Parts: sequence; structure tokens; C-alpha cells
Amino acid sequence: MGDMHFKRNQPMSFGLNKARFISMILFSVMVVAVGFGFWYWFVWRIEVPAAHFARMVKKVGNDIENSMVIAPNSDFKGPQVNILKEGRHF
Repeated sequence: MGDMHFKRNQPMSFGLNKARFISMILFSVMVVAVGFGFWYWFVWRIEVPAAHFARMVKKVGNDIENSMVIAPNSDFKGPQVNILKEGRHF
């Protein structure tokens, strides 16, 4: 442990000055923003091809009654009322 001498009540310094710390924070924010953009575009996107439609089916929520074919609102699971027409939907 030869060269490492710590004085009592002295904060440890890791060699980060204020400008480097701010640049690291800005870089981290940019990485998160780009990552969210990729996630939004490639994961949350629904592409419906031409001459097709998409029926939305919700897998979580309240059970519908046996007499119902379509869920009355978005609080219930099962086939939903809204239909997605051709195009890109988020």
C-alpha cells in the first residue's frame, strides 16, 4: 500500500472535474434518448399491410361475459372494438 495515503475527513477524489462530469451526464442522456427512439420505432410499432386490417386483442383486464363477443371498452380483455386500418400505428 506504499503510495496510497488517505487523510481522515478528506473526501475521495476520482479525478472527475465539473466539465467532464457534465459531459458524461449529457452523453448518458443522449444514449437513453436514442435507445428510447429505437425502442419506440422497432418494438411499439404495428405495421398493417395494404388491403389488410388488424384486430386488437387485449390479453389482460377484466373478463367479459359469455354472452359478449367483443369487449365493451378497453378495461376488458378479449377482442377490442377498434380495428386498425392499413398503415403504421404506434
